[in-house]
Amino acid sequence: RVFAPIDENKKIISRILGDARVCEFFFSPCLLLGRDLDDDENIDQAIFEEAFSDWYFAEEREGIRKEIQQRIQKMLIPVEAKLAANAEKATQKKIKKKKEVAEKKEKLEISLEKCMEEHREK
Repeated sequence: RVFAPIDENKKIISRILGDARVCEFFFSPCLLLGRDLDDDENIDQAIFEEAFSDWYFAEEREGIRKEIQQRIQKMLIPVEAKLAANAEKATQKKIKKKKEVAEKKEKLEISLEKCMEEHREK
């Protein structure tokens, strides 16, 4: 119900749900209670949520739930791939930075040794 006033959100959610009846009840759960759309402001939101949850999780809608879950998983594949790629990039950056720091440290140590050696010779 919070998402429904924003048309773009409604389109995205409708595409994910992919079932006209599920969409209808998701966006207007008052219909599950046999009420008009105008009556929904007078009822506690929790009642709507419970009515939709009871309807949606009923045993006879198991197939629809599985289809929705599969659509969501399919949509998440590129997101998860991008997340993994970004994590790998971050790891490689850290490795590179550690290597650079180690090389700088080694150069500074060599430079310090040379300076100390020159100082001893004087």
